[in-house]
Amino acid sequence: APSQSLSFNISDNTIGFGTLASGGTRYATGDTLGAASDATDAHTILISTNAASGYAMAVSGATLTSGAHSITPIGATATASTSGTEQFGIRIVANSGNGTASAPYNGANWALDTSAFPDAAATGPGDGVADEFGIRYVAYIASNTENGSYSGVLTYTVTATF
Repeated sequence: APSQSLSFNISDNTIGFGTLASGGTRYATGDTLGAASDATDAHTILISTNAASGYAMAVSGATLTSGAHSITPIGATATASTSGTEQFGIRIVANSGNGTASAPYNGANWALDTSAFPDAAATGPGDGVADEFGIRYVAYIASNTENGSYSGVLTYTVTATF
């Protein structure tokens, strides 16, 4: 039998929204400039394993913060981005392979449940096929959101199920 293996690669670990303004929703991009439309993945994650029971990917971390101020995470229920509401969320798109994104991150809407981290983010079979997931991020600030340079760290952890 072949040796069991797990490979994991993230395309970019520094992404950004550009300048957030209360007049419009922003989407993170790999060039850190951000975009006004949800047209591209901020980065991609490539996972492959031959583990008998596949793999599981989880996400953990925190919402965007600037000093003592933070942007409200969308929560555990996938929700459409809402103008005028302070929010930060993610969604995960299965771009190729046989893996699947996990609810609530797997649809056209956004979620981020920082109170229950780590959250299940995706799973895949142990078929040795490379599964590519696109990770997308949304942020919106309200007119009363405190000024500042906001940043955050989300960590994606992949474990094989041998």
